[in-house]
Amino acid sequence: MTHKKSYLMEEVFLRRLISEQLKVVDDTGDQTDNRSNTTSKSVDSGTVGSLKGIKYVSVPNRQAAQNAMLEFSAWKNGRLKEKKKEAYPLLKKYWDDLGDWPESRWKPTETAWSAAFISYVMKKSGDDFYNSAAHTTYATKALQNRNKLIADPKSLTGVQHVLFLKGEAEPDVGDVMFYVREGSLEGWMSGGGGQRPSHTDIFIGGGKGIGGNLSNSVSKTKAMKKHTAIIKKIKI
Repeated sequence: MTHKKSYLMEEVFLRRLISEQLKVVDDTGDQTDNRSNTTSKSVDSGTVGSLKGIKYVSVPNRQAAQNAMLEFSAWKNGRLKEKKKEAYPLLKKYWDDLGDWPESRWKPTETAWSAAFISYVMKKSGDDFYNSAAHTTYATKALQNRNKLIADPKSLTGVQHVLFLKGEAEPDVGDVMFYVREGSLEGWMSGGGGQRPSHTDIFIGGGKGIGGNLSNSVSKTKAMKKHTAIIKKIKI
């Protein structure tokens, strides 16, 4: 059997296994999954405005969760580290997908690649909202949508990406969980967002997330432990 055939068989097996794992998450009614109550109202945050009264339907992205799990497997479940030669082509595909990051602009162990990872996984799932080497680029766009809805609930319609505070909504499969590494989330939001050290992970169900550049690899995280907001894809 050739290496190519062996790789294809392994990928088919992984996709089947991941699909079964996601189905288990759906069937068990995981408490962190919002699909059982997709038409929702947020609660009052009391700090930086409120989405209270905004009715929406959560739009899950199962493909994004599956892609994240495939990448996690490619990184040997977090055991493969960024400095290893085997990791280089994985990092390269994330940077190449952004379009303006040639190899001369990044180094495996010196350039933060977590946002490039998220952008690659989300874009591969068909969601072009994510396309940046900085988490706060797409978080700021989601914040701007939030502010529009607060100012005028009728200002946005259709499918949108909106920033929800922790406690306003639960993450759905394929949602992106966000937190700032410096200062407070409220301070960042009050200033209109913008660039700031931050991080995001993709919610895969079962109370877990997957992110890049964690422990120098792709790793699983506990959903909403550090995260203070969710970039939700919703239909208004």
